[in-house]
This record gives sequence, C-alpha cells and structure tokens, in this order.
Amino acid sequence: MASALKVAVITGGASGIGLAVAKRLVASKAWHVHLLDLNTAAGTSAISQLGPSSSFHPTDVSSYASLSASFTTIFAASHKIDFVFANAGIPESTNFYAPKTSSTTDVKILPPPPNTACIAVTLNGAINTCVVANHFFRHSPLEGPRALVITASCVSLYASGFLPIYTASKHGVLGFMRAIAKRYFENDGVRVNALLPGTVRTAMMGEEVWAKIPEEFYTPVETLVEGEAVGKALETSGFNVYSREQIEFSDECAAEVMGRSQ
Repeated sequence: MASALKVAVITGGASGIGLAVAKRLVASKAWHVHLLDLNTAAGTSAISQLGPSSSFHPTDVSSYASLSASFTTIFAASHKIDFVFANAGIPESTNFYAPKTSSTTDVKILPPPPNTACIAVTLNGAINTCVVANHFFRHSPLEGPRALVITASCVSLYASGFLPIYTASKHGVLGFMRAIAKRYFENDGVRVNALLPGTVRTAMMGEEVWAKIPEEFYTPVETLVEGEAVGKALETSGFNVYSREQIEFSDECAAEVMGRSQ
C-alpha cells in the first residue's frame, strides 16, 4: 500500500539547498523525505534534525548501481515516488590552469589527465538520477505530482573562468533538462525543471546562514514541485527570481533542424 504522505527523494540532501528544501517539506507535514548523500555523518545528522518523516541512504550518485539500489529500497517501502530533487554536485578541486608537469621544456612530458570528478557527480549524477527517477515515476500512482527538479547553477548561463570544468558540467545540466523536459512530460507526465542558484553560494554557507534566508528563496522550488511548469529554468540572484528562457533560434534553418529534434 502506498504511503499516505507524499514521497520526496533529494540527492545531495545532507546539507545546503538539499537539506534546506528537506526541512521545508517535512515542516509541511505532507511529505516523507529520503536524503541521498555520500557523507554519512552529515546524513545521520540531517535526519536527526528532520525527525521520523525522513530517512537517509548513503549513495554515490556517480554510480548508477549505488543510486539504483537506494531508489529501489525507497520504492519498496513507500510504493511510490512523487518528487525527486536531483541536487547533488561538487565543484572542481584543483586549479585548471596551474602547470601540471615538472618540466616546461620537454614536450614529451605531458600533464596528467584533468580531474573530472566534478563532471562525474554533477552532470553524470544528474543524468543517472533522471533516468532512475523516471523509471519509478512510471510505476507510481498517477495522481502524484511526478515532479523532477534539477539543480543547475548561475554558471549554467554565465561562463566562469575560475571554474571551467564546473561551468561545463552545469551547462550540461541545463542543456540536459531542456532536452528531456518535453519528452518526459508528454510520455510520462513527469514535469522536469531546473533551479539555478546564483549569488546564494550554498557550498560556502553554514546552517546558521540558511536559517536567515527569507521565505522568498524557497518559492521557486515549491512552485516547480506543486505547479504546472515544464522545462523552466529559474535563476535566483540574491533573493530575486528570474525565469530564463532558451535562446531564440538564429534563423529559420536552425529552427527547422532543431525543431525536428524536439
């Protein structure tokens, strides 16, 4: 029998935006929230704050097997999934431009390959989450909201020379959302949208800062979960919210070619 509460799954849910959204959902008394995160200590701490309407599942979103196992466990217990917040992501941890070899004169000494863990978690993890989420949405009761929100970033729109690999991953996240949104909705009734946090720099913020964030910040997420939006990209800059549309086609030829691929 399906749970009386709506069921949410949040990747990267042990801290930052993920945990903040989880707290809002639990406070509404309408949701049971499942947090997926690689940080076991943070996850355990998070559910101690959230209470009995929450569960924690140690998960590596870059591993399809790990992610699938967590979703399978959740669905076996709840018999439905209503909302998935594909929020997990990490920044790049090294200076992309720093010299990578001990020699600047020997052309045969090549630098090591770039560290692309950021892409594995941020982009591949989001893709994995969408694939697994849609599978379980298809097996959930039709009356559920079937909402899938992906955390993109302001660098999905603006290039950041300081974080080029992270910029690439977040550009990919936004492009992927826009590519699948129409098909996911038409085929399975799943509403896919993206949240693009801007000047609210979540990785640098402690819980005491989250406690001071005005109510308006949470409006975009709640709108995307409970509303009718499909394929929307909502950018937050400070506490302002902007709907960022896809750029117009350059000419009729581009519109014809890309229109056929929708």
